[in-house]
Amino acid sequence: MATASVDEVTKKVESLTTEASKGWEPMAFPEDRIEHIRKCFDEHPQAKSSTDGPKTLELKLLHQILFTQEERMEYSLKDFESDAAAVLKDANDLSWADVEKFMAENL
Repeated sequence: MATASVDEVTKKVESLTTEASKGWEPMAFPEDRIEHIRKCFDEHPQAKSSTDGPKTLELKLLHQILFTQEERMEYSLKDFESDAAAVLKDANDLSWADVEKFMAENL
């Protein structure tokens, strides 16, 4: 089995972020954007899976997936971490259910 190069992984990760060019209004999360975010979450190469629990992703990676570069300039990782900690018991590695809960209560 071939190992992906750093460039290939970087391109894959970049493709799994939310881009402003998709045409969504800032900080708006219509169904198609949520579907895009879910796809990015599911396909992210750094998502962690365990045999006894759901797939999870680090909070800082979720910040990149959930928000465009412009949105991240307004809504910093520090603010995102604070908001996630207020809603979730463990705000380090989030499952998709955690992401949905966060979005329902904060966005």
